[in-house]
Amino acid sequence: TTFDTPEQLPNTISFTNDNKHVVINYSKAIKIYSATSGKAIFSISNPDINHYNLQVQNNQFILPGANYSADLWSINNRKITRNFKGYLNQTRTDGLRFDYSSWIDVGILQYISYRTNLSIHPNNQEIVIGKVDSSTIVLNLNTGKKTKTLTDASKVNFCQAYSKDGK
Repeated sequence: TTFDTPEQLPNTISFTNDNKHVVINYSKAIKIYSATSGKAIFSISNPDINHYNLQVQNNQFILPGANYSADLWSINNRKITRNFKGYLNQTRTDGLRFDYSSWIDVGILQYISYRTNLSIHPNNQEIVIGKVDSSTIVLNLNTGKKTKTLTDASKVNFCQAYSKDGK
């Protein structure tokens, strides 16, 4: 089969598990082709996939998503089937509704979206993370749950550390 591809070298080429599709990763795009006809079925543009090591399993693959998340793509459905987010990029629940595409909100978002430093407890069981609302939270690494909230600060906590004894 001959594939109608752009005039650039691919980074990775993968077959799906059922060998019905070929997934080719270029510098800023993923193209999915029919393995029998060679015709492009669909493509995805993403500036964050330059030299991305694409792995296809069960006709699915993961690509970088918006706001430091990850998107699970389905080849059969030709769409994102799930978005994975972590603690630092979950949807805000504090009533602050700002839009990343609004030039007015960008300055505010730049400040309130700072990723503060974190510190791992000496026993490797918890971490402490500062938040822009001047609080600091302690997360249990085994459960992923918040165990404490410290609210003594008067300003944003950009860095924090445990003492060597963890107290």
